Amino acid sequence: MEDNGSARQVLDIKLSVPTGFFSLRGVRRLCQEADIEPSKALGQNFLFQGSVLRAMVRDLQLEPGTTVIEIGCGFGHLTVPLLEAGYRVIAFETDARLYRSIARFSAAGLEAVHSDVRSCDLSQWLGTQPRLAVVGNLPYSSAVSILFHLLDWYSMFSVWGFLLQREVGERITASPGDRRYGRLSVMLQYLFEVRILRRVGPACFHPRPQVESVWIRMLPRENADIDLALSSMGPLVKAAFSHRRKKISANLAGASLGEFRLAKDQIRESLRAVGVTDDCRAEELSPAQYASLAQRIRQLGSPEGVGG
Repeated sequence: MEDNGSARQVLDIKLSVPTGFFSLRGVRRLCQEADIEPSKALGQNFLFQGSVLRAMVRDLQLEPGTTVIEIGCGFGHLTVPLLEAGYRVIAFETDARLYRSIARFSAAGLEAVHSDVRSCDLSQWLGTQPRLAVVGNLPYSSAVSILFHLLDWYSMFSVWGFLLQREVGERITASPGDRRYGRLSVMLQYLFEVRILRRVGPACFHPRPQVESVWIRMLPRENADIDLALSSMGPLVKAAFSHRRKKISANLAGASLGEFRLAKDQIRESLRAVGVTDDCRAEELSPAQYASLAQRIRQLGSPEGVGG
């Protein structure tokens, strides 16, 4: 990565970061000043350790000139290191009090947006930007819904970086046969090369959560078919994992798979075609096998209600 020292120096002058910003005392003061009692329901655990946050930015290895969409910017503890590194940041925040806090930064390259990203069409902000990334310290309760919402702009982001509850990160990266392997693992591993970059302990947050977090990087796969994933794989994988203790053939029999519904003999034939028997369970198929199965279902399936 090129040296962004000059950009960092300019931005430092314009960023009026409060004294002690990257400290527990500092984040407590910010909460007091904003009249915020951090909400567990909203997943408001503020990561404040400056050394960890700057390391997280370096971990992403973003190209110079990247525009970063930040989800849930809070008081700006990740926003500031991103700006320091020379990136343009479009920061989304749903809490009005936190939005007012981040909006006080008059840094070049920062745009604050008061909105829940799940209700936004991001196209108006992305435009024709040549290099885009999306990052965020995602609330534990809504991380999965945010991830799936962002898939509508899958092809536009070259790097995805998220701080997640460790359990969610391990579900995303679980291998076939692992008890944690499921719909989230299949869909995201098919679409991305996923890597856990670092663990972040509870002591780095205020308030202190009960669990560890992980910082993950997801890079879109060149050969992934996003249309197949959203239109066919999604319903297929959801049906396959609907009853984990049942055989996959039983879960798929009679299930509505997008526009299609397959007969039992078609299900058995399709499973064998992708290299598994019809008595296997959902967690035994790899993401690639689910993609092949979805493609075959699109070819064999009849309109819903026919052939069942």
